[in-house]
Amino acid sequence: MPRPRAAAVAFYRDMQRDLPTHPGRWPNSLGRSTDVQRVVNRLVSDRACVPLRGTIQRYQCDEYPFAATAEGAASGPRGVNWDVRLMPNTHNQRVGGLLSAFYQDQRMFMGVDRFYVDIVP
Repeated sequence: MPRPRAAAVAFYRDMQRDLPTHPGRWPNSLGRSTDVQRVVNRLVSDRACVPLRGTIQRYQCDEYPFAATAEGAASGPRGVNWDVRLMPNTHNQRVGGLLSAFYQDQRMFMGVDRFYVDIVP
């Protein structure tokens, strides 16, 4: 599987280290969200992204854990369970594509299957 881009990897590594819940790192697995959870996660993270948007061209606001996980932005307080960061569009889009492919290739069921995000230097 191709590797995600450096900005995304650095963000996820920082979040696994700095968020008290250490999402996606053993023993705190992530699960694929339901469609409703994903929409709610996106609404919550979009509000957190408002102050960041428009500050830099070709950048997007990304959240970790991913909106497509049950542990996304609606799972608890920002800075404890999740957070957002600006990153280059291409990095954010690459990770989104990889996550979608992972869900499909591994036949991850919504609300059932669990996984970890292993940050490999």
